[in-house]
Amino acid sequence: MAIGDAVAQIMGTAETDRQPSSGVEEKLTAISKSAVDDGFNHYDGTKSLTMIFSAIRSGMDMVDATQSADGLFNIAMMITNGVYIRKTGSTDNVIVMGVQTNS
Repeated sequence: MAIGDAVAQIMGTAETDRQPSSGVEEKLTAISKSAVDDGFNHYDGTKSLTMIFSAIRSGMDMVDATQSADGLFNIAMMITNGVYIRKTGSTDNVIVMGVQTNS
């Protein structure tokens, strides 16, 4: 991959990390999360800090009580090989999207 390339990853129901290679930096700009069971965390290999726990859905009409009523969740989060993101648990699906900013 090169600087400016789009990055995207669907994290399934297993505990999953998004950890760029050494020397690579990514700017994550959008997250969609299906449910409220698993946390979405900053992680450095030892310590974690939960960023998101609730469902985040965009592009859906808010027509019933099962939908989150959240709009599009845009962020600007930089991740590297040393500080990256982890989807914990074994239930939710998460998709993250962004761009590679350094290599």
